[in-house]
Amino acid sequence: MDSFAQKWIDLPEFSDAQMTNVKLSKSEKSLSFLLNSSTSPNHLCVLNLFNTEYTKVIDTLNPAMHPDDLVEAEVVRYPSFDGLQIPAVLYKPKNMKKGEKIPAIVWVHGGPGGQSRIDYHAQFQFLAHHGYAILSVNNRGSSGYGKTFLKAADGRHGDLDLKDCIEAKKFLVSTGYIDQNEISIMGHSYGGTTVGFKS
Repeated sequence: MDSFAQKWIDLPEFSDAQMTNVKLSKSEKSLSFLLNSSTSPNHLCVLNLFNTEYTKVIDTLNPAMHPDDLVEAEVVRYPSFDGLQIPAVLYKPKNMKKGEKIPAIVWVHGGPGGQSRIDYHAQFQFLAHHGYAILSVNNRGSSGYGKTFLKAADGRHGDLDLKDCIEAKKFLVSTGYIDQNEISIMGHSYGGTTVGFKS
């Protein structure tokens, strides 16, 4: 908000990207921020608050890589064992052949209380380029979906949240293009404690 004019300032819309690390300049004439998306790592940008135009100060995408070769992530939702809708981020390989069955990886974020978002993951892009689908799960207990969802696994971590991840396998198979015998699971920190699927 412009505190002198007492009106809101229109900012650019980034429908497929996110702004982080937003900082106001001492002159209050510009904002600096990091901008990233599933096909673009963090770029340092500066926004002019008077004309709301922004400039990319540092482009961090390796010049040897072309954005068109990178996979755009999409948000999906699937029902868990008790009907609770579980949000997830899906990275799907490009140029899949009709009728082809591909391998998949269920990714479990750190935490508990972490969150998977649509942003740049070099590891996911590498895997997708080599023919893997990646489903980055926001199991119950993840942040960003309200207090009820955040606390939904309290007292039962390693049980309810794990079951949400197990249901991710069923969702992947239901897409019709995932090989049900080629689904693995991985993660780090809290997510790394989920080591296998139960039948």
